[in-house]
Amino acid sequence: MSTNPKTKVWDYLIIGSGMGGCVTAQRLVQAGFSVLMCEKGRSSLPGAQALRGEAAEIFLTQDRKSDPAEVMAKAGRVSSLLTDRSKGKTEKIRPFTGSGTGGSAALYGAVLERYLPSDLEPKTEGAKSWPISFEELEPYYRKIEGLFRVRGEADPLRPEQSFNLSEPAPGSPAQEDLATHLAGRGLHPYRLPVAIDTQPGCDGCQGHLCSHHGKNDPIKICLEPLLSNPNFTLLHECEITRLDATRAQVTSADAIHEGKRIQLKARKFILASGALGSAGLLLKSKSKLWPTGLANDSGLVGTGLMRHYIDLFVITPKVPVKGSEATRKEIGLSDFRIGAGLGILQSFGALRTEVVLEDLIQKLALNQGKMTRAAFQAVKPIVRKAVARMLEGKLILASILEDSPEETNRVRVGASGELEIEYRISAQDRDRIRRFRRLVKKALKPYQVQMIARADKNDMLAHACGTCRAGLDPEKSVVDPSGRAHGLSNLYVVDSSYFPTSGCANPALTIAANSLRIAEKLIAIERDTRKPRSQPLSLDHQL
Repeated sequence: MSTNPKTKVWDYLIIGSGMGGCVTAQRLVQAGFSVLMCEKGRSSLPGAQALRGEAAEIFLTQDRKSDPAEVMAKAGRVSSLLTDRSKGKTEKIRPFTGSGTGGSAALYGAVLERYLPSDLEPKTEGAKSWPISFEELEPYYRKIEGLFRVRGEADPLRPEQSFNLSEPAPGSPAQEDLATHLAGRGLHPYRLPVAIDTQPGCDGCQGHLCSHHGKNDPIKICLEPLLSNPNFTLLHECEITRLDATRAQVTSADAIHEGKRIQLKARKFILASGALGSAGLLLKSKSKLWPTGLANDSGLVGTGLMRHYIDLFVITPKVPVKGSEATRKEIGLSDFRIGAGLGILQSFGALRTEVVLEDLIQKLALNQGKMTRAAFQAVKPIVRKAVARMLEGKLILASILEDSPEETNRVRVGASGELEIEYRISAQDRDRIRRFRRLVKKALKPYQVQMIARADKNDMLAHACGTCRAGLDPEKSVVDPSGRAHGLSNLYVVDSSYFPTSGCANPALTIAANSLRIAEKLIAIERDTRKPRSQPLSLDHQL
């Protein structure tokens, strides 16, 4: 590190190293701008002491003396607890989101699915649509699909779209048989778009850090190439605690790094900490000039929290599952999304017995339910056998249903500074969940199917979106179409908090495409006013 990042005035300070932050940083550095990236969590870059190859819950079962928060942090997961006040009482949950280099995308199963044009429109009366069109977003989808080397098949129900996909890896017999069954029901299964350079024994690393460098996540695709560039610096375990601002612009960021309080300066600041973290930082950045939180003249910062309705369907296949076949994410199906306005169905990957058990133990430890942790330990062997019997040799599909952007669903900052959420399912959405479950079960007949109902639960919070939604009207949104905060000339948002709607797919690809779109707009704005320090590199040069 040739320059002291604490004294330099950077062109851009990016807060968070997830999908949006990494894609934005890569493009800005390629254009010659200096970028400082601050990541609250641990490093999982090559050589770091990270826990890879298994879910954090597996590592917890191997060493009961370990601090759960420490294990989560080393495994790239959020270590701090979230307070859930949705049921009229306080519950503690540990959201299934990432914290560390790569953010949640370091844990993803690498499915990079596009939104539909209709996903940019609201499904409920009074909700807001996106301030950009699908046609504006689609070229960036293609660029990201190429950059992340996505393999798969084009969705046959979207012939009007031009996908940028490589040939998928060979399919497994059990999932191919299931796809044949679905096609026989008049549905249109296809091979999922997956960003994995498949290697022998690859299991997709669903829900954990990749141990074989096969998963094309933001660390591999963006961060590792950036580390050798003199215009880029990454500070991990560097928590931005507040942003200082006048009424017109952000002036500096207060941070804690290596146990010391520091102040960081930049010409422009970019929020990329996710729907919880970015909104939380704005709400914590109160001042006399911004009494309800930074960029919060509308009062909408933190509102419109979305997290998708996800259920799992455990299927007894007709063709035996061998080896790692059950862990592969191969099949996608959008018939229910396009035809019925509901959601998608896709391969989930593996669900380990010990992960399910450890999840139950942690819930008991956090919230002291009717059954104490000690009592659960007494019956754990029986529960383990039942769970193992349910999962062994099975295929698992996940249904993903868009949730409505209710303003009453929100993230806020508690009295002691911790993040809190309130999230309640509307009657309309409960009806949509029930209809979707019926359609999925009907499509899977006569397979033997067990449903693991998760759509109703907040305690496995993932795919968080909203909370800083984009729009044209400053009174009805937090940022404008280019991601710039209303009323502030140099503050931008590039993560999923930008989203006015949650769509029906993992948001990772849309985060990446939208952040690249915003980065290109930033470059265009500065092109005529500032000469970059080095020769700009076109993104197309990499594809």
